[in-house]
Amino acid sequence: MGSREDLKAAVNRAPEIPTEEIESTISLGSSEDDMHVWAMRNLQKIDSGLTVTEHESPIPVGDIDVLAEDSDGWVVVELKKGEADDSAVGQIKGYMNDLKRETQAEEEVRGILIAEDFSTRVKRAVADDNVDLYRLKLNPSFSTSQSVLS
Repeated sequence: MGSREDLKAAVNRAPEIPTEEIESTISLGSSEDDMHVWAMRNLQKIDSGLTVTEHESPIPVGDIDVLAEDSDGWVVVELKKGEADDSAVGQIKGYMNDLKRETQAEEEVRGILIAEDFSTRVKRAVADDNVDLYRLKLNPSFSTSQSVLS
C-alpha cells in the first residue's frame, strides 16, 4: 500500500472518492501488455477472491482486458497506461453492460479500472457505480549508461 501522504494527496484531489493503491514490479517504461500480464498474475492483491478466467475476452463491443470472477459473479478488469480519462469510464461501463446482456447474468457485473492515475472527473463518474479504481504505482528503474560527454 502507499504511504499516508500518498493517500492523503489522493483524498485531497477528490475528497469523497478515494482510490486504492497497489504496488507493482513493472517499471515506468513498461507497456500496457506488461500491465496485463502483471494484472493476471496479481489480481489477488486487489481481491483475494478473484479468479482470472480470460485475457482479451471478446464481446460485441470490444475485448475485455482481463475477465475475472468472484463469489458474486463477473468482474471486468480494464487497464490503462498513464492517466485514465473519460473514455476509460465509457469503455469499462460498456463492457460491463454488454457482458451482463450477453451472459444474461442476474447478478451485477463489477468493474475494476487500473491505471497510473485518474482525473477527478473519472473518480466522480464512477462514485456511485459498481466500478472500483486502483492506482498502479510503477516502480522506476535505473541502469547505468555511458557518459554522454565521452
